[in-house]
Amino acid sequence: MIVSDIASQFYSEAKLELDYIFGKIKTEAQKEGTKLHDRMAEDAEAIKFKELVKKIPKAEE
Repeated sequence: MIVSDIASQFYSEAKLELDYIFGKIKTEAQKEGTKLHDRMAEDAEAIKFKELVKKIPKAEE
């Protein structure tokens, strides 16, 4: 094990703790992605899983 492995582990744990305490900081790409998902969800309709499965074409053997 080398020093950078230990430092990397510490950084990951510290980042996780800070994200938990203060919340994650969203990038511009993440903000745009959230807006896109919200727009797409406006037209979405709820469907039961069984109905979804029925709509999937069956492969021919």
